[in-house]
Amino acid sequence: MLPSQTSTQSPTGSGVLPKIPIPRIRRDSDAPFGSPATSDRQRVDRACTNCRKRKVKCTGEKPTCRHCEIFDLPCVYTQGRRDRLKTTTDHNKEMVDLLRDLQSRVAPTDQQQIQRLLDLSEEDQQSLSASTPGPSLKRRRSISSDIVSPNGAHGEAQVSAEVGSNESLDLLDEDLTRDEQARATGFVGKNSEIQWLHRLKLQIDRGDEDESRPHMPYGPPGDTDEAAAQRIDAPRRRRLSQSLDSVEHIAGSTYYLDNESVQVDLNVDVFEMPTPETAEKLFTCFMDTVQDSFPTIRKKIFIEQFETYYASVKDGKPNRLPHKWRSILNLVFAIGARFSHLVRAEWQGDERDHLVYYTRARCTGFTPDSVLAHPDLQQIQIASLLAFYYLSIGQISRSWIIIGIALRYAYALGLHVRNEDPATSSTAKEVRVRVWWALYSLERLVGVITGRPSAIVDEHCSVPLPQPLDEDLSPRDIDSSQLEEWYRKHTLDQTPSSISPTSEKPTLSAGYSTAPHITDPPSSFSYFVARVKISVITQKVLAGLYSAGTVIKSWQNVQGSMAESSKQLDHWHASLPPAFDFTRNMPESGFHRERLILGLYFYSTRILINRPCLCRLERRIKNQTSTSDTFNKRSAQACMQAAIAMTALLPDILDPIYLYKTGPWWSIIHNIMQAVSVFMLEMSYSAIHMPERVTEIVLNIKKLIRWLKKMSEDNGIAQRAYRMSMDLLPKVAIRVQADISDLLAEDISTNEQDPNIYEEPFSGYSQDFQYSTAAQPMDDIRQDAQFGYYSNFPQTVGMNAFHPMPPQGFNSFQPYQNVVSPGIQQGGDAFGNSFFTTYDEHNPFFTTVGANYDFPDDTTPSSSYPPPGN
Repeated sequence: MLPSQTSTQSPTGSGVLPKIPIPRIRRDSDAPFGSPATSDRQRVDRACTNCRKRKVKCTGEKPTCRHCEIFDLPCVYTQGRRDRLKTTTDHNKEMVDLLRDLQSRVAPTDQQQIQRLLDLSEEDQQSLSASTPGPSLKRRRSISSDIVSPNGAHGEAQVSAEVGSNESLDLLDEDLTRDEQARATGFVGKNSEIQWLHRLKLQIDRGDEDESRPHMPYGPPGDTDEAAAQRIDAPRRRRLSQSLDSVEHIAGSTYYLDNESVQVDLNVDVFEMPTPETAEKLFTCFMDTVQDSFPTIRKKIFIEQFETYYASVKDGKPNRLPHKWRSILNLVFAIGARFSHLVRAEWQGDERDHLVYYTRARCTGFTPDSVLAHPDLQQIQIASLLAFYYLSIGQISRSWIIIGIALRYAYALGLHVRNEDPATSSTAKEVRVRVWWALYSLERLVGVITGRPSAIVDEHCSVPLPQPLDEDLSPRDIDSSQLEEWYRKHTLDQTPSSISPTSEKPTLSAGYSTAPHITDPPSSFSYFVARVKISVITQKVLAGLYSAGTVIKSWQNVQGSMAESSKQLDHWHASLPPAFDFTRNMPESGFHRERLILGLYFYSTRILINRPCLCRLERRIKNQTSTSDTFNKRSAQACMQAAIAMTALLPDILDPIYLYKTGPWWSIIHNIMQAVSVFMLEMSYSAIHMPERVTEIVLNIKKLIRWLKKMSEDNGIAQRAYRMSMDLLPKVAIRVQADISDLLAEDISTNEQDPNIYEEPFSGYSQDFQYSTAAQPMDDIRQDAQFGYYSNFPQTVGMNAFHPMPPQGFNSFQPYQNVVSPGIQQGGDAFGNSFFTTYDEHNPFFTTVGANYDFPDDTTPSSSYPPPGN
């Protein structure tokens, strides 16, 4: 050992040199005030550009240093290298997110270019994360594995969107023309709970616990011929690997009544009307439960016309009614009669009365000639009401067809675009806007139930949202100038764009322009606007996740669409007036019906958004990143939570009458079956997404099935839904060891009390009305040349068979007298045009055939109108 080493050795003999303290550098802040050291200025972190260029010492003051201030120079501080890198990285991320969002909306060739740029960006990000100092090596490897998979590509980016539960979006696996039952059910899309139940049945029949085996083939995204060929081949290979001993057609999974006849085997007196007492009750049922949700009728005007007519009936001289107005009124009666049976009204008529009203409406307003005639606003009313009636009685396929016809009529009259005609009053414009959005909302609802494509292309539409027009005011009471000012103020500087979840002023999806967000006070108007907005969001969900064109997208793109739709839905919920917030308990607000309906729409849309993830995706996607896997699991849980929340909206006390009166009685079974399907699917996967909440899931599905059982006493749709649910529940309950013995015991008890209650096929109508021929053929009906209505019927059976006799002296075949209600001008528009517009609708009131008409002050005739019988 050298002597020098020995002299510096530690006294402990450890051989470690002792620590020598290094004096701290003296800075300005360390020197006492006023000492010479204060003149030595501390070096600033970054000099301004001018000081660096002149190579002078920058004092570092902001916004202007002392040197630049003295010489009156612009003082600019640039970012450092690390700050510029961070800013550039953030901008790159924003552009990547924007490109991913735009990729699904552009042409196929542009999609390929965008995908190429995204791939290059991912490669740059991978190399950057590997070379940038900062986190530990273990942390950098974690980040890198989250960006790319081991083979250098995202697993979720290399598989098409049909890898989710909505697989085979562009394929049909059965012949829907094979028989009458298949044609009655028709095509059912992947977003329908009918298709979910169908998938569950197939899964149970195969005995496949996980719905698909690990690493089964799924085609790649893209619109190339090669990608399309691989996607077509993938389902064939999946089917070959599965047992096909039993074939389950979609018609076996529907609980709707499309296969039942809606024709009456009796001759119906087309011109007979119910008594004033019955008519008023049926009319009230419609106005109180349907009008606010689907305002196809101008409420104030139609009520005045209704009262005018029945005032003349009570006087023994019924006014003469045009065919279209009579058809509209009979459809209102039919819908009201359907509701009266569901709520067991004491005054309800025979169970077939709604069919009689429906038959009268068809014979007078929806004849072959009228369907092919040039449309007017009344024809749109008839078609929309007919579509709603079919929906209410479970004829969902017919409803979808008829609402499509109504929309074609609306397109023909230009209701889908903004009306800037200076000759049309603001009131008339607003009425047509509401009619369009009523059709839009009904179309969306029927589309969700059937899973069929929409007849509405949002990009072709520019009609604004409804404005706050008070339905209780007549056109003469409305200040048109005020409405014009409101309309101008709230539609200024608007451009069609998509809803942006981060925008402070969101607008509707492409094509629809609307005002900046304004929280309207709770009313029937703000409720309808809220329904319109969520219908637009729902359509975007259907187009982005369930359309046939979705198959060319990657699963990564679909995840982006799901995230964006969820943000839009959350923003819609946040924009509701507090009185409509269904997540709050506000019994004093008085808007129970509005909250329940909006809540059901909200959770239904939430289920649709997240349903594609409710499957065993971890077994379908190879080399999936951890971020994608986490997103899939959270989305599946969100789908389950939405079904649980939807169930919580229903009262614990089973009272169908209360539910019909306070909820969407026309579609409540659809909402219940959506939740039931979600619960059963999760149970069939052994509750893998929410294993800790199995007990809660079982309790919820029991509650829903008990609701179906209670409602099935008066509702044929609920009866079929209950039987289908009870057939499937034991097969999935065993996979989570759920005890459903109480439900089975209740079901056996019901069957013992009434063994014929669940016989198939079930008919909600009397046997006399099943599989009958059409009502009196139009060829056998002669049109009266003088009065323009059908007469000389054979022996007929009218509503007198179902309701008390009409007042003494009332005869539906006598020539109608010209009785004018107070407030209606002689010869004015008393019944025909409930819109009070200048459209060329038939004027309904005549003193003599072909007479000239006096129009109300706010309307002028554009031409001579033919008699109502023509």
